[in-house]
Amino acid sequence: MKYLIPGILMVLCLCLPVAADTNPLTAAQEPLKIERDSSQSSEPAKEKKGGILSGIKSFGSSVVGFFKDKKEKVSRGFSELCKLVPKLTRIRAFFKQKTLSDKDRKKLEEIAEKNKAKGWPLDGDIADVVNAHYTNTYGELKKALEGDCNWFECDVRPEGPLRDHVPFIKFGEPRPVTAHDSFQTNGMLFEDWVRIVAKSERGIKVDLKDNSALEGVLAILKKYNVDERRLILNINVSQPGSGPKADADARIKAIRSAFPGCRIKLSPGGGCSKDGKYTMEAADRLIEYAKAAGQPIMYAMRAEWVTPEIVKKLEPYGKVSIWNSTNTFDPKDVAKEIERFRSWGVTGMIDLMSTHDKH
Repeated sequence: MKYLIPGILMVLCLCLPVAADTNPLTAAQEPLKIERDSSQSSEPAKEKKGGILSGIKSFGSSVVGFFKDKKEKVSRGFSELCKLVPKLTRIRAFFKQKTLSDKDRKKLEEIAEKNKAKGWPLDGDIADVVNAHYTNTYGELKKALEGDCNWFECDVRPEGPLRDHVPFIKFGEPRPVTAHDSFQTNGMLFEDWVRIVAKSERGIKVDLKDNSALEGVLAILKKYNVDERRLILNINVSQPGSGPKADADARIKAIRSAFPGCRIKLSPGGGCSKDGKYTMEAADRLIEYAKAAGQPIMYAMRAEWVTPEIVKKLEPYGKVSIWNSTNTFDPKDVAKEIERFRSWGVTGMIDLMSTHDKH
């Protein structure tokens, strides 16, 4: 396995056609070839001296030239391959995530410090949150730091989606990384992400995509002294009849032990809707968790599934928040939708995205 990936890359590189060298400086070094007319007479070849020694020397030069040529082809081929298939350069992240370089990290930290005035006040009303929904990658985080959002959201799971499928190689304990999907490899180490965002004084919303990452997440947030008033931890809640009882769920115990005053955001899991709307049974399960976890609590409710009745049932036990995917709910007028949800009694953050032109 140690040499498998480099070997595959080398084979692919050798298979790629290499463009002819058009550089006049290097082209001038190529031997000049003269095509002779077969009708022209030629002088009889003179017998060369040297015999076997000359032949060995000639063979050696040919071997050296062969490997030199192949080395150049591999180098050029790999460069072209990386241009054609950029994800090949992230193969390492399938096993172990790369730490941000000092240069890249300092660049984002400078932007964070520069825009600290856009941070979240510790006594702010959660209804006033303007959330940057996508900040998992370097580019997404840079854009968010330069923007006006006062909360940043990241998705977290353990690094190395393929590490458990490689025998005989020990990679160490998996660290938390920012990745929405299980095979996403262009995210960042969660520690790099927190170190940068903490300097911006924005709110931090962590959507826990894999429960096994929780211990590492809490330790990193503690390490960088994230204020619990700037912290939301989102966990998935199983439906009635599945999963543990709320008061036995180790996740809420760990979160409340580490950050007693942070907001725990409860996200209803599979089986929570019927005929495209949340069921009252799903609401009961969320309330069970809200009571077990203690305040402050918020619920993550999909825009197209929530109803005024569900909002009325949940609000006494925590703040309802609304989110959407533009694949299933794509409002033409976001402000109008926000006003509609507020009229139902929604008091939490409303994070609506739209593909429609704002102008």
